[in-house]
Amino acid sequence: MKLTKTYLTIWILSTLLFALVLGGVNYVIDPLKYYHQAPGTRELTGFEQSHKVWQVKMRQPETLVLGNSRTLYGFDVSRLQGEQRFNYSFPGPTIEEVEKQFENMQYSTQAKTVYLVVDGICSSGKTSSRDLSGLFSTNFEWLKAEFMRAKYLISLDTLKASFKAVNKSIFYDDFGRRVSFVFSAQSGEKLSERVKIREGFYIKRGKNSTQCNTEIYERLLTKAHTSGINISLMLNPTHVRLINISAQSSIPLNSHLNMKRAIVSVNAAVAANLNTKPFPIYDFNLINQYTTEPFDLVSNTEPKYWWESSHYKKALGDKLVDWLNTPENERDASIGVSLAPQNIDQHINLQLRQLADWQQANPAAAIESMQRIEN
Repeated sequence: MKLTKTYLTIWILSTLLFALVLGGVNYVIDPLKYYHQAPGTRELTGFEQSHKVWQVKMRQPETLVLGNSRTLYGFDVSRLQGEQRFNYSFPGPTIEEVEKQFENMQYSTQAKTVYLVVDGICSSGKTSSRDLSGLFSTNFEWLKAEFMRAKYLISLDTLKASFKAVNKSIFYDDFGRRVSFVFSAQSGEKLSERVKIREGFYIKRGKNSTQCNTEIYERLLTKAHTSGINISLMLNPTHVRLINISAQSSIPLNSHLNMKRAIVSVNAAVAANLNTKPFPIYDFNLINQYTTEPFDLVSNTEPKYWWESSHYKKALGDKLVDWLNTPENERDASIGVSLAPQNIDQHINLQLRQLADWQQANPAAAIESMQRIEN
């Protein structure tokens, strides 16, 4: 009996010691940065949605960018004016996820300024396939998320990630931006591969679009108005190749220009219903000297401003931030435009003319886009 109790005691103590050592190693290295405010290595890739929740909770930023993979790569919030800035972006959020993320931000911080990326405002009505349990916005949800964060410390998977993260180069800066693009068979290593993959994905997603319900977007704007937070809506730039695909698509819900009109209309309607001023809308998705940068898909020479047609580099992102930091009456209209009901028709007509000029000057690229749509 004594022998059994001794073994049981040793087993319990050994288990506790192992858990203590495991948790200590994982805490010190912390590969997903759940406990430390520091730049991250490549082990963070794919976990932005979960780890950034805790970064926001710990940092208490006053200025945030709620964006997608475009702002994740290209938008350097350290250049923004204001204190305690953070890039709260993660790849491919649906409007449902953006709403949940906004609620989490409200619960976790006293943020004063938010740049909200609104590339898409349509709700598909489908439940997100991603686990949103980490995006807590109530005390009960926060307790569940805290339990999962503690469980992370005694996970062997975390230990493996910890070993991989040791002495690795920084993959994310201290403000949450991913500083390196992921080159792989899935994303493409050469420029021509990346362009083909991204444009093919964009066309496929457009063909699968059958409806556009803006109810969640309207609700999100209402929450933003009633919260007293200084919200600015922002449309990311995409390369003219992608703008051309959208314009030539037979599915109007996938059109950049129609989406701009919807964003302006809904924004104005929500504000009128609340008897307040609409949020400013900054449109950077223009046809200009940056979005028409030529792609050499034969030599695969790296562009200055683009990873491919969809994701812009920091070099272009810095142009956007500089525009935002410039007094309103001195801003370059070729880089960004403030959209409102009063100028949306004129703006769209100008973009259509500029697109036609590009198509005429670049017939090979325009034909290539049409072939991809048809295939």
